[in-house]
Amino acid sequence: MCEWYTGRMCERDTGRVCEWYTGRVCEWDTGRVCEWYTGRVCEWYTGRVCEWYTGRVCEWYTGRVCEWDTGRVCEWYTGIVCVWYTGRVCE
Repeated sequence: MCEWYTGRMCERDTGRVCEWYTGRVCEWDTGRVCEWYTGRVCEWYTGRVCEWYTGRVCEWYTGRVCEWDTGRVCEWYTGIVCVWYTGRVCE
């Protein structure tokens, strides 16, 4: 289980299904496509590049650090686990 400490909780089921507890559901198909149903869309390309349409575009590279417009930093480990540094660490 992975919790994102941004007021939203994400639970992982074997790294495939992510349920975002904002009343919306985000499903991951083995790291291929993730759609973010909060009015924005995030597409995950096999753990390589993720573009977040949150006013700015954030490109996510496996093993690199991505800083987005909220000033939060997400590091992508092994293309599956994402750690959000929002005061607490989720692995």
